[in-house]
Amino acid sequence: MKKVLIMLLAVICCQQQILAQGVHFMVAPLKEVLSKAKVEKKLVFIDCYTSWCGPCARMTREIFPQKVCGDYFNDIFVSTKFDMEKGEGAELQKTFKCISYPTFVILNADGKEVARLSGASTTAEDFVGRIKAAVDPSCSSDSLKKKYEANKCMQTGLPYAKALYDKGYNIAEILDDIYLHSAEFDRYNSEFLTYFLNCTDFRSSMFDRMMFDKEMWNERLGRENVDRMIFDSYRKTMYLVASGRPNDLSADDVRKAAFLTSLLALPYNNTERYLPSIALYVKTKDWDRLIDVYTRRVLPATDDSYKAILMGILQQYYPQFNDNQKAIVDKALEFHANSLAYGQRTTNDLLQMLKK
Repeated sequence: MKKVLIMLLAVICCQQQILAQGVHFMVAPLKEVLSKAKVEKKLVFIDCYTSWCGPCARMTREIFPQKVCGDYFNDIFVSTKFDMEKGEGAELQKTFKCISYPTFVILNADGKEVARLSGASTTAEDFVGRIKAAVDPSCSSDSLKKKYEANKCMQTGLPYAKALYDKGYNIAEILDDIYLHSAEFDRYNSEFLTYFLNCTDFRSSMFDRMMFDKEMWNERLGRENVDRMIFDSYRKTMYLVASGRPNDLSADDVRKAAFLTSLLALPYNNTERYLPSIALYVKTKDWDRLIDVYTRRVLPATDDSYKAILMGILQQYYPQFNDNQKAIVDKALEFHANSLAYGQRTTNDLLQMLKK
C-alpha cells in the first residue's frame, strides 16, 4: 500500500512539473487579464473552447502543457481561456463570434483584436509556429492581401487564403480567384486542393470549374489520391442525408453527389462508395432502389468498418418498408448470414434484430 501511494505521488508530481513547464493560464475575468497585460506590456492570448469540443480537449491535454509552448507563450502573452457557452465566455461570444472551435483570439492590452486562429494543431511546434506567424506584422492578413493584390498568383494567394482560414473566414471565393490567376505549372498542388475541397461546396459552380480540370489534377497528383479527396469533401454530408439528420440538400443535390461518385475511381470493395446512392434513395424514399443497392452491392461486399454503419442505416428504415420489401431484405440477409464467404456475424445479427 505504501509503495502504491509513493508511486501515485510520483505520478502527480511529474504531472505538476509538466504543467508548470507549459502555458500558464490566468483564471480571471477578461478585464483583470487585460490589466495584467498592460502592466507587464504583453499581449493577451485567449483559448476559446467548448466542453463538447474534442480538439479543444486535446489542445489542453497534449499541446499547452509542453515546454516549447510555455517557453514562447509565457514571455509574450498573458494567457486565459473561456468556455464560450458558459459565464463570461457566453458574453464574449457575442463580440468574438467564433464559428468553430477551438478558436484562439489574440488581443492587445487595450482589448483590440490583433489576430485570430481557428483549429487545433497536432504538435506544439506547429502551434507555436502558427501563433508566431499570426502576430508577425509581415504575415498579417492585411499585409498578405496587399502582396496578393499586387501580384495575383499561387505563391502570394495561398498564404493569404490560409491566414484568413485560420481566422475562421470562408475562403472559397478567394481560392477560386487564386485558381483563376495562377499559372498552369503552379496551379495543381496538393495543399491548394486540400483547402479548396474543404472550403468549397460540391454543389457550387466553383467546384464544377475545378472538376473541368480534373484530368490535370489526376496527372499531377494521381487519380486515386484526387478521387479520394473529392469523395471525402462531401462524404460527411451524404451521411447526414442517409441517416436522416438535419441538412439543406435537395434530391437533385444528392443526385449530383451520387453521379459524381460513380465517376470516381473508388475501390468496389469499399462500401463507402455506395453511401451517396443510399442517401439519394433515402431522400426520395425510393425503398425498392435502396434495397437493390444493399442486396447487389453492400451485402456481398467483404465486411469493413463502414459496412456496419450502412447496415445500421438499413435497420433504421426497415420499419418503413412494405411486407414484400421486408421479405426481400430478410431473404437477402439470411442468405449472406449463412455464407461463410461474407460477414455472417454482421448480417446475422441484423437479421435477428429485424425479426424481433
